[in-house]
Amino acid sequence: MSLAVKKKKRIRRAPAWMRPVSAVLAVLATVVLMRSFVLDIRPVRGGSMEPALCEGEWVLIFKPVFSMRTPQHGELWVFTPDAAQDDWIKRVVGLPEERLYAQEGQLYRDGVPVDEPYLAEGTPDFPAIQSWAGEYLMLGDHRAGSSDSREQVIGAIPRDHLIGRAALVVWPPYAWRFL
Repeated sequence: MSLAVKKKKRIRRAPAWMRPVSAVLAVLATVVLMRSFVLDIRPVRGGSMEPALCEGEWVLIFKPVFSMRTPQHGELWVFTPDAAQDDWIKRVVGLPEERLYAQEGQLYRDGVPVDEPYLAEGTPDFPAIQSWAGEYLMLGDHRAGSSDSREQVIGAIPRDHLIGRAALVVWPPYAWRFL
């Protein structure tokens, strides 16, 4: 036998009760980070987005989409208007520096008729509204019953008021669908 005896290093392990606590804390931290920076789930309140969204449905919101690209016509976005205390979901119908108006049930963007297959009925007439650099014009799909950019107190929505893009109805289960 050799004089040099190898000593095994002892590995210190956490007590057994600490492992599930660590796992729960890791899951909670992941959920908090995901909700803060990546995903959110919001309820639909009111009927201003019918038929695309109905009251009582819950919608998955992608937050980082905004930092990767700008909103596009027809997408549903969550935002907080200055005139309201809560978040709203509406459709992007006007990008920065675009002009909208409705005449005889037809929406016009910069004088060109807009095809809106997601509407159940036409758009009530309204005078021209304008967005400026860094602003978006948002309208509900149920135009006769929606508070949106057509109202002077709401108007165009600044870019920094946009929270994220509504991508998926997640509740109730029978209503799951991509938006």
